[in-house]
Amino acid sequence: MRETKIVVGPGTAVDYAYRIVEFASKGVSRLKLYAVGESICKLADTIAILPEIYPGTVEIVGWSIGSKRVKGERKTFLSLTLELRPSG
Repeated sequence: MRETKIVVGPGTAVDYAYRIVEFASKGVSRLKLYAVGESICKLADTIAILPEIYPGTVEIVGWSIGSKRVKGERKTFLSLTLELRPSG
């Protein structure tokens, strides 16, 4: 089982959702999404968009939330592990 990590940052939620679909089409079955600070909202939007564009099943099989120091400031982070199963 291959796992790939995507760090959510400056792109749009739609861009990240399509990137997930692209990885799934290449056989990636486990995917970790990671976001810090304001990008956490974009991660949530990405998850909300996925059912509309991915024909298979997406399940959140793990998550982690906490804080870390970024450029001298404490920032919240969120990490979600997704399992992707194609339909059919």
